[in-house]
Amino acid sequence: MKTVKYLLSFVLLTLCCGVHAQNKTKYNPMNEAVPVLHGQAWQSELKGSYHRIPDRLESKCSKNVWSLAGNTAGEKLVFRTNSENITVRFINSSKSFAMRHMPATGMSGVDMYGLNDKGEWTTCNPNFQYVFGDTCRYNYADLSYSAETKAKGREYHLYLPLYNGVEWMEISVDEGSLFSYVLPSEEKPILIYGTSIAQGACASRPGMAWTNIVDRTVNHPILNLGFSGSAKMEPAMQEVLNEVDACLYILDNMENMEAKNVYESSLHCCHLLRQSHPEAPILLVEHSGQPDTSIREKAKDYQNVNNELQKVYQTLKKENFKNLYYLTCEEIGLDTESFVEGIHPNDYGMRINARAISQKIKEIFKEK
Repeated sequence: MKTVKYLLSFVLLTLCCGVHAQNKTKYNPMNEAVPVLHGQAWQSELKGSYHRIPDRLESKCSKNVWSLAGNTAGEKLVFRTNSENITVRFINSSKSFAMRHMPATGMSGVDMYGLNDKGEWTTCNPNFQYVFGDTCRYNYADLSYSAETKAKGREYHLYLPLYNGVEWMEISVDEGSLFSYVLPSEEKPILIYGTSIAQGACASRPGMAWTNIVDRTVNHPILNLGFSGSAKMEPAMQEVLNEVDACLYILDNMENMEAKNVYESSLHCCHLLRQSHPEAPILLVEHSGQPDTSIREKAKDYQNVNNELQKVYQTLKKENFKNLYYLTCEEIGLDTESFVEGIHPNDYGMRINARAISQKIKEIFKEK
């Protein structure tokens, strides 16, 4: 009798699971007729891929840059739905989900934000309903809507992993719910070239990377070309940057530079960008500093890099170089509480960095 009960329970559970599965509508972003991925340049060449740089440019990238270009830092999916439950399933390129200084939720997870009825960005809390494995899964349950929002759907932004790639992804919503992708803007993007910090280390989740905070703050397309430890502004990499027709170029790579290489490489990059994009503003960003300079003299070495970048700025100003801007370490304002291990910002540091960059962007656009 017990065996029969167990069998009946198993059959009932199986049927319930089958019904549950049938009550979901699934969407694969890469199956859409037009590109729906935001934060990706070269869209026509990268159709069907989450990569940040097309294959034809591999020869212009260092081995490390090319590997990191497979990470989805700065990329997101934007969609509108009125579903009370949203499930995101995806396969990461690497099964190494976390680092010693960065959690899996930031390195390999996704992060969903929604616009509330006041037009404010609100993070969607998965309440520990996420798993990492051969197929990763995030469940967002019990989402609520006002009558007006229920009728038209809410806009959600799904930020992708910062330090991992995506091989496959699927978004599931309740059957019968509204669902539509919001297509990427045709506006010229803000291009950010930077280091591991720009890529997102060490945000606890993708939405807390400073580039993604800026994305929500300035409401303008962002292109994240941050490459951990590898933003050395090689001539070939400058040509890659130059291919992107951006409305603003932010060069924030001093943490990866040696002082002796800053002047020539930065000067050449600015001239190259200006030749191809005569009106586009260029923002030079200093090394954001070290937290322990008051007790460790060696920590002040970053100032040598910043001194060289200041020389670049002064040289270009003497050349009457137009639309050139500069952001100092002091203006960024990171403090001793801003870091994970003295190099990469924590979430608090990310917000400080984003505030400084966002303010500068608004000043630049206002002047234009």
